[in-house]
Amino acid sequence: MEGVAGNPWQYRVLSVPINQIAIKIGYKLGLPYHIAYAFIFVRFIIDAAIYFLAFIYYRKLGVYQNLAIIGILLLAWGISYSWYDSDISTNTFLEVVFYLLTGLAILFKKWFWIPIIVFFAALNRETSGLIPFIFISAVWFAFPKELRRKGLSIFWVAIAIYVLTFFGLRVLFGKQELLIPHGQSPGLELLIFNIGRLITWDRLLITLSLIPLVALFGYQKWPIVLRCFFWVIVPSWFFVHAFVAVLAETRLFIVPLALVFIPGALFFASPPKEPNTTVLLV
Repeated sequence: MEGVAGNPWQYRVLSVPINQIAIKIGYKLGLPYHIAYAFIFVRFIIDAAIYFLAFIYYRKLGVYQNLAIIGILLLAWGISYSWYDSDISTNTFLEVVFYLLTGLAILFKKWFWIPIIVFFAALNRETSGLIPFIFISAVWFAFPKELRRKGLSIFWVAIAIYVLTFFGLRVLFGKQELLIPHGQSPGLELLIFNIGRLITWDRLLITLSLIPLVALFGYQKWPIVLRCFFWVIVPSWFFVHAFVAVLAETRLFIVPLALVFIPGALFFASPPKEPNTTVLLV
């Protein structure tokens, strides 16, 4: 908010006005410690949105209602243990909201929302660049062929919006100092640092638990659209973050947990109801 965050944090601008508005409201209401209350309130609203959207997303995928509720509890567990070196992390958890909105837009066939979601998500974090790709993969493999032309048009618009927003922010704010986490340069040096720390594996295990393993056991039960999300998000997400981020900061993995692993584990626990449309069938 003070403009001194550096690269890449200085380019993650969406959370700034959100928190500023909350701080001003708290000040006008005369709340004691209004800045602290503002940040906590914003984070509360974001978390509530995550659970609400995740529940609708799981149900739309075909998960039974009782299992969807269990999924929300599993998600809350993961979020509650993703606190390491995290502060409030408004932009990290806003990203979960945008990915869940993307999943819902795809499942409900409200595809005109995809470019809009991409624009705001790109203002929030650069890792939103996968959104157009999970969209087009779902269109290509989980929906009838006659929808591919429409899907491609939306895909290219979304890509253009992301690229323009990504580079536009860097032109607007200028060159920022690259901040090096724990003194480890991105690349092989950071990868070795991540692998060699006990806390990396401790945080990953306590945040993700055995949910990814259980989900993979149930892969054959997944609807095609969920498989598309998996192949676009999971390999690239873990690979890239291993080289450019601190893996012990497990809030970075709430997106694949919420979007892929938890519903995948729920499908393993029980076969889904028959969806209303054949495009989601395995």
